[in-house]
Amino acid sequence: MIQGRVDGNVHGNDRVELKSTAMLAGDIFTQRIVIAEGALLKGGIDIQKPEVKPPEVKSEARREFSAVAPGGSSAPASVGQQTTASQTIAPQSSSQYSK
Repeated sequence: MIQGRVDGNVHGNDRVELKSTAMLAGDIFTQRIVIAEGALLKGGIDIQKPEVKPPEVKSEARREFSAVAPGGSSAPASVGQQTTASQTIAPQSSSQYSK
């Protein structure tokens, strides 16, 4: 909000408001603007679109591990072999919640 004299450019994150007593010599960069009757502006106005953030993409967790060979002996997994890890959560017994 500007109520007095400003010499220079003004950058607003959301909105810039010039009150009737405002005197601005410079450019305005903002998403929205309000100019009251009587405000003085010597400069330009650049209305900018709000920044849109791309949605976050969740990636699957991956782990490397050793495979168990037939017969129960442990053998190393093939070089570069990866397996998608998933976590299973067992449901809790409902008896602990009963009164």
